[in-house]
Amino acid sequence: MPALPVAHRRSRPAALALVMVLALAACGGSSTPAPTPTPTPTAQPSPTPLDVSATFLEIVGDPQFSAEMEIDGTMEIGVTATLSGTIRGSGADSHTIFNVEVVGTTQASESITVDGTSWTRTDAGPWLEVPTAPAAEESSMTAWLATLEGVEDLGVETKAGRKLHHLSIGDDPLPPAVLGLDPSTFTDADVTIDFFAEDDGTPAIFTVEGTWLQLIAGESYQVEFVIDLTLSAIGSTISIEPPDDVWEPYASSLGYSMAHPAEFEVEFREGYDVITFRGQEWVYVEVFPDAAGLNPEGFRDEILGLVAESWGPPAETPVATTLGGEPGYFATFRFTYDDGSAGVAFDTMAMHQNVGWDVTLFSLPDEEDADFALYQQFLGAFAFGE
Repeated sequence: MPALPVAHRRSRPAALALVMVLALAACGGSSTPAPTPTPTPTAQPSPTPLDVSATFLEIVGDPQFSAEMEIDGTMEIGVTATLSGTIRGSGADSHTIFNVEVVGTTQASESITVDGTSWTRTDAGPWLEVPTAPAAEESSMTAWLATLEGVEDLGVETKAGRKLHHLSIGDDPLPPAVLGLDPSTFTDADVTIDFFAEDDGTPAIFTVEGTWLQLIAGESYQVEFVIDLTLSAIGSTISIEPPDDVWEPYASSLGYSMAHPAEFEVEFREGYDVITFRGQEWVYVEVFPDAAGLNPEGFRDEILGLVAESWGPPAETPVATTLGGEPGYFATFRFTYDDGSAGVAFDTMAMHQNVGWDVTLFSLPDEEDADFALYQQFLGAFAFGE
């Protein structure tokens, strides 16, 4: 048999080698190194949430803690009222301005506490010293904060557009007096507070919520409110000074109280009181038991009739007002004294417990603006007894 061509003898081993390589590859066997496997990630523990409660307590618990707080809130008392104002505190001293705006009318109250003594005033009323609070109560927000023994960090929340730690003292109450509110004007108060702080524990916002029964003209009304106190100027030097011209309280045997400037005196006469200054009679407070059965309009007409002969009619139509929370009327009279000089009288008339009450201040035409402001302060310091 003739010999095969050289090319044919070489192609057979090459073809067998190729088949063997493919077969080995199909069976998983190969001299080619296996690819490196992808490593499996190791699970990492979640970070422990940051707790700022201890740092917060250290900051507010400083006896010299100081801050300014802006008041912003609402109150429901039959209608919705807007609350505003400021609290400036330095240690146990504080100065609070609290405004309540409802239906376009604003009532302002102000309180100051310095060295353990507190004073308040309402609207145009004078500064009056507040009776010393029981030892267990605080009348300053910054002083009350120093009494906190513990808070719980509930985690980070969004508050007023900021990421802040929510700190809670649970259902422990907040004394209303630390907001500059007069506890004698309401009952059954239930007030709580929550704190919001930065990541370093710095106080940022305090939220106060509460309810109470407000006493208005002898009637009780349910009140609900919520307030945000936004803090600033933390740790700065804040000076709180006592008020000037604090008036002295006077409780009359007639059944009312009304403070007066320290240099004034009160004389009791049969059926009325007279407030004098250096011997000059300024203010008269008179009761009319014979007005029993009259409504405020009827008593107004009776007073106008009594003074018509000596004073004539009022300079303007009497306008509705209140006296010690009771509905009544205010009138201005212009008249001539026996010596021919001109006189002015400001007169407020009201009924209380079936008795007529009349408060009058006498002035002169060139002094009536200043005296009317003084008269408003007297009325602001007037209260009926129980």
